Amino acid sequence: MGESSEFEFPRPEKRRMVNLKTNLNLPNFCSNYALLLSLLVGQIVATCMWLLGVSEHSVASYGLWTLYVQSLVLLNCALLCWTRARLQRLNLVIGSLTLIALGASSILVLEYLANLVLPLRYDQSILNAQTGERMIVMALVYVLLLRLFSLLEILELRSKAEAQSRIHALQSKIQPHFLFNSLNTISELAATDSEQAENAIQALSMLFRVSLEESDDLHSLEKELRLCDRYLELESWRFDPPPRLSKEIDIKSPENCLIPKLLLQPLFENALKYGIASGLAPAKAYIDLSIKETASDISIKLSNSFKTGKGASTSHGLAIENTKERLNVLFGERQSFRVNAKDDVFHVIIKIPKSTKPKGRKT
Repeated sequence: MGESSEFEFPRPEKRRMVNLKTNLNLPNFCSNYALLLSLLVGQIVATCMWLLGVSEHSVASYGLWTLYVQSLVLLNCALLCWTRARLQRLNLVIGSLTLIALGASSILVLEYLANLVLPLRYDQSILNAQTGERMIVMALVYVLLLRLFSLLEILELRSKAEAQSRIHALQSKIQPHFLFNSLNTISELAATDSEQAENAIQALSMLFRVSLEESDDLHSLEKELRLCDRYLELESWRFDPPPRLSKEIDIKSPENCLIPKLLLQPLFENALKYGIASGLAPAKAYIDLSIKETASDISIKLSNSFKTGKGASTSHGLAIENTKERLNVLFGERQSFRVNAKDDVFHVIIKIPKSTKPKGRKT
């Protein structure tokens, strides 16, 4: 028996190709934010052109530059807002060329309108060298904008890929630890109660089937609660009597409410390891779960009995730290995660954005 064998639980890799889209990707210029930002940049450009392009810096000349540039900005924002959906359906090369042509053509449109409104300040013919120069400048501006949009898209895709990798890494840290504990439980049951050991293996298989699924990071609250029931069933064989469990689920439609996969199970594991199994009297052991919803958020509160005083563990465990980081990666500042231990009770309080399952989707 000198040779030791290593068993590795098979985990299918979730490969996600991070490729740039083959279609043109444009921001929404119909939004107030995009319009205000464009006007601000346009005013900066108008000021620079006024300072560099005229010999007499009068209020009248500054007003004309402002009127010209801001009219051009508004015209282009209107064009991009109107044509965005059509442009994004085109091939990247064709869409880019079409966008550059639209930008250059906007100079012709503005020059024509300027001739109609201010005929004394403009030549009657808009096809002149000055108009051609402005069209070239506008085309170059659109080339730079396309390059900027491309770089922003690359940064966004890389950020999403890195976040996904972090989530998988955090989840993989929990699984070997949980598997070790579960196999210990099953080995003890196999020696004393073969029927219960078989039930424990079935519960364990369900837990790992969910964790190995190649699907999104979210699944239904109903499925998560079923998974936790099987986990608690698996762990209850370690306690005699098992801890008292109460649930208050104030969710209108748990089957359509989406939460991060394996969000609650690590919290229950933490409650059992650092609370119930920390030397607390079985009669005092309990776990309370409360889940409520508002129009925009899901609030989760898990409370468990907790041994305080001399010799009590002050560690929160790997599950708490990993869950906190997972939520931060998934939701950023839109989530909150708090823990506190007071009066022999340990609380985990979570708030995440509300998300519902699209029709026809299975989770």
